[in-house]
Amino acid sequence: GGGSGPRARGRRQSERGRRKGARPRARSAAREGAPLNLTLVDTLGIPALLCVDGDPGGIQVALTFAHGAISTALETPWLACNNVWWAGLYPSEIERCGEGARIRLDDAEREAIRRLLAHPSHAYLNSRVRKELAVLLDLGATVELDALLHDRRLVDDYLPKKIFDSELVKL
Repeated sequence: GGGSGPRARGRRQSERGRRKGARPRARSAAREGAPLNLTLVDTLGIPALLCVDGDPGGIQVALTFAHGAISTALETPWLACNNVWWAGLYPSEIERCGEGARIRLDDAEREAIRRLLAHPSHAYLNSRVRKELAVLLDLGATVELDALLHDRRLVDDYLPKKIFDSELVKL
């Protein structure tokens, strides 16, 4: 059943976004707000917790937020944020979600993972992120957080435990 409520619309949009040739999407409370977010982190002395999908697109968004865009690194080093932690679903946690929630990686996503893993800088791509990318490549599938929103445990149990009780991945 497709349904017609906001959750059904979100699932349909998520499925459309994963179709062949679709660009990865990212959502943020301040989508264009890297300078604002950096200012808040620096001023308040609090970490930025990024809740992104554990797929190549989500991981790239998180890395760009943490380190700035590679293409403009020399012009805009002030956009990088040094206190960024990945609080989303890690590839090593995908097996908990069940087969029904998994989305197979396509060739472009596999290539994006290989490109990330080939990045020479361990400061940009630390060993924990590399491990998660390798797990993702081995699994050959991912799970989008949008697909899990129907399960209240994501909000009520998983995210609070992840944020307060686990070792988050520093980016």
